[in-house]
Amino acid sequence: MEVIRSIADRVAVIDAGRIVEQGAVWQVFANPKSEITRSLLGAIRPQLPPEIASRLVPGEGAETVLRIDVAGEAARGALLSDLAAAVPGAFRLVHGGVDHVQQQPVGTLFLAVPGADSAHLARAIAFLKDRGARVEVLGHVAGAV
Repeated sequence: MEVIRSIADRVAVIDAGRIVEQGAVWQVFANPKSEITRSLLGAIRPQLPPEIASRLVPGEGAETVLRIDVAGEAARGALLSDLAAAVPGAFRLVHGGVDHVQQQPVGTLFLAVPGADSAHLARAIAFLKDRGARVEVLGHVAGAV
């Protein structure tokens, strides 16, 4: 995938002889639709560190950990400061990174949202999605990550 990122303009992902997705490299890297593509990109996209991932549990906890994928225009703006201004409350960046593929920013951020206020969490997720981010609740941790 690193070679494809460096030299290709378009990519097709084939699984069991069937094209499962295709498109501009930066778009496929930014928003992989198939499980096989996500697994292939796992080696070059930021992943939640094992010491945090091992503490995640379903249900509720002191903090909720979100995975936020952004690309293109959504990755160019002041996403986190805009989030903090629009949805007052604490947010902590616990891991992530932004890369450039075909001159387009493609990023994955892991954000911890303290507290068990589900309305606050829902507002944060809605804000991020409105800004073009793909958001996934990974789980909860009992204490700060």
